[in-house]
Amino acid sequence: MTARSSLEANWLLWAAAAAVLLGLLALPGGIALNLIGYALASVLAFTLVAMFRRRSIERSLTAGIAVPRWMNRLAFGVIATGFAVSVAQAWFIASHFS
Repeated sequence: MTARSSLEANWLLWAAAAAVLLGLLALPGGIALNLIGYALASVLAFTLVAMFRRRSIERSLTAGIAVPRWMNRLAFGVIATGFAVSVAQAWFIASHFS
């Protein structure tokens, strides 16, 4: 499996990282941007990482092609960063109503 096909096969993980980054960029905005950032950093990112994990396990079991260890670490980093960004977004959303 070449590096190019590996990148194309794992687009879900890269999309999740982009969603977390966009959620982080929406952090200092108003309530609408905070709601969008919360959805990007939590719901969308977590769903994409779950789909990536499902696909990588399925590929590992059926074809014997395992993802590199660094990709699993990246998936954990995306989840951890997405959680931190979603907590910050939730705090900013709550501060709009206090």
